[in-house]
Amino acid sequence: MSVHPGRNVEAPMKIVEIIRQTSDVSKDILKKTVIDHIDGTLKDVESMLRVAETGVTLEFDLFGMEVSNSHIDHIFRIKSETNQLSPFYV
Repeated sequence: MSVHPGRNVEAPMKIVEIIRQTSDVSKDILKKTVIDHIDGTLKDVESMLRVAETGVTLEFDLFGMEVSNSHIDHIFRIKSETNQLSPFYV
């Protein structure tokens, strides 16, 4: 299942909770669920990890998109690729 959470930062976890409440096999369903556009909804790694720990797959739209000094950077505030990845370095 592919889910588009919109821009509300509470939406991804709310979606997970709804799936858990409405499905007898929620663990299996969550493993087959993709929450799209997560980097447009959540900005901090801790929130992303919290959602990922539920078993869903997170889809990143902006991963690999380099827009340093781009005309759209002031609109979307997209981090450089290095800055996008740096919180995930272990």
